[in-house]
Amino acid sequence: YRITEGVNLPFRVLPTIKELGRTRMEVNVK
Repeated sequence: YRITEGVNLPFRVLPTIKELGRTRMEVNVK
């Protein structure tokens, strides 16, 4: 249960950060 919540939170923030800083997010993913 805890793992699901931890993954759900980043998933929602991921799209927001990606749009705000797509270049920075791309480097982080790499």
